[in-house]
Amino acid sequence: NAIAAGNARLMNELGAEVPAGLAKQFAAEGKTPLFFAKNGELVGTIAVADEVKETSAEAIAALRSLGVDVRMLTGDNRV
Repeated sequence: NAIAAGNARLMNELGAEVPAGLAKQFAAEGKTPLFFAKNGELVGTIAVADEVKETSAEAIAALRSLGVDVRMLTGDNRV
């Protein structure tokens, strides 16, 4: 068995068809999809979303007061 996990582009390269618009639908919801294929066939999807917590601003301020340069890094989803 050949198992793969990745984005829609990888699935297309492997011949595992991602339903039209599915990746865009997740992106519009602020989620990053991770697709899974087995032997070139799409078999599953997990959508991940991180939400800002109530304590985030306080934590960032505390890090900055320590001289830490805080940056936000996201996945491959521009939305």
